[in-house]
Amino acid sequence: MKPMRRSILSLLSLLIVSPLIAQLHEATPLEVLMERAHHAMMHPETAVQPSALAPIPEAQTKVFDVDARKFEFDFNPAPFVINQGDVVTLNITSVDFSHGFFLEAYAESSLIIPQGETRTVQFVASTPGRFTYFCTNFCGEGHSGMSGTLTVNAVAGPTITSVSPATGPTSGGTTITINGTNFASGAAVTIGGRAATNVTVVNASTITAVTPLGPANELASQPLEVVVTNADGQSVTKAQAFAYFVPPPSITSLTPSAATTSGGTTVTIKGAGFTTAVVTTVKFGGTAATNVTIVDAVTMTVTAPAHAAGTVDVTVQVGSQSTTKSSAFVYSSTPSRRRAVRP
Repeated sequence: MKPMRRSILSLLSLLIVSPLIAQLHEATPLEVLMERAHHAMMHPETAVQPSALAPIPEAQTKVFDVDARKFEFDFNPAPFVINQGDVVTLNITSVDFSHGFFLEAYAESSLIIPQGETRTVQFVASTPGRFTYFCTNFCGEGHSGMSGTLTVNAVAGPTITSVSPATGPTSGGTTITINGTNFASGAAVTIGGRAATNVTVVNASTITAVTPLGPANELASQPLEVVVTNADGQSVTKAQAFAYFVPPPSITSLTPSAATTSGGTTVTIKGAGFTTAVVTTVKFGGTAATNVTIVDAVTMTVTAPAHAAGTVDVTVQVGSQSTTKSSAFVYSSTPSRRRAVRP
């Protein structure tokens, strides 16, 4: 059958089944449904492409094998009922004729299936309700009865009752437990809009997750919202549920740990609690270092200041919190010399 003739017959088939469509979906204006289907049939190359979908990993998968024959669709398993959030695959085979397939909201592009061939339609059932499907390629006098409905059962959305612990360092990495209801496999968690990692749905009432790096300007006085989003798109927000704080700093090592009295040596300081959230200062024996650069939560670099010869303490102050490593750095009037190693 030529493409133009097929399109004309397909449009006529819509007019034949229009009373049935209106009966099944009163909430959808018929002219809107027809316009969508008609537009798709004028562009058959826009048929549903599974590669364009983004099904949620771990979401429940439903597979239906569908035989399209005069004048019905046979679904296996039957009935055609799924739950909100399911990832659905339809393997549609035209048994005795070239049939078409249209599913309101989920497969509205033109899909023509030649006799004896199979086409696959995939979608995530994000919206609950009842949706019409029908054949879009005229296949005989009984064509007008080749239709039915998909039922997508609504699934209760998640709730959050508690988040524990409710605080953690700005460096992230805190394992939290979220308690609530209706958590589903594949759920995502954000804290202050940032995605948590290692999200595990233990069961319908418990989720564990690891906090992301906190914003540089967030302190304990500014608690953030925690959001849980199920695979079906339903989400819940608990306001002021988690707060970041700047942990007290500590120093474990300095490299190098010695320099000349003239200063100017770049020193790498290892420790913990380093952050850009507040001003950080470093002092060698009471004299401020320059070029303080926070590399990450456990590493910073500084330029050692000039200082009199001797062993000095090194102090790191992050905001109002500070730590001192005693006798951590040695100044000498001349650079240390290494004895040459003879071959």
